[in-house]
Amino acid sequence: MKNFLIFFILLNVVYLVGSFAQTSNDIKSDIELYTFVEEEAVPLNREVVYVVQLSWNGELSRYKINQVLEPDITNLIVRGTGSSNKVITNEDGSIQSIKRITFYFKPMEMGMSYINGVTIRYEDMISEKKESLIAGRIGVKIIDPIPDPKSIMDFGDLILYGFILII
Repeated sequence: MKNFLIFFILLNVVYLVGSFAQTSNDIKSDIELYTFVEEEAVPLNREVVYVVQLSWNGELSRYKINQVLEPDITNLIVRGTGSSNKVITNEDGSIQSIKRITFYFKPMEMGMSYINGVTIRYEDMISEKKESLIAGRIGVKIIDPIPDPKSIMDFGDLILYGFILII
């Protein structure tokens, strides 16, 4: 019983010290990272589109994205990247900022491909804190190539070419 009472008092002391350590000047940093691929199964002759999306409440200038480290990839090669910014006003009148970074990968061979977590380094411009976010690994199945519509002659083309050959 005595040990329980000492533990309870220590727990309350730690709680009170923690409460005093926080001040009303603390600024809440709230940024979300969301990653996805547009398709989970991609034909060998198409590309894998990997999207990294950051969103937060407030102005776009609230956070400065310092560095986006290219993800480690397996069975893919980078074809290109792009980014966009978007600011929307919600129904309640609050502002939400969205930064989207898109990676375009070309599959090397059929089978499983992996995109290991991308790392985003950013700075909160109000609190001046530098932080980073890390996304998880995503797998993509590379499947048989689909025929290119331009390489397939339709029945009408065959009749036309046959007619030309006969003439």
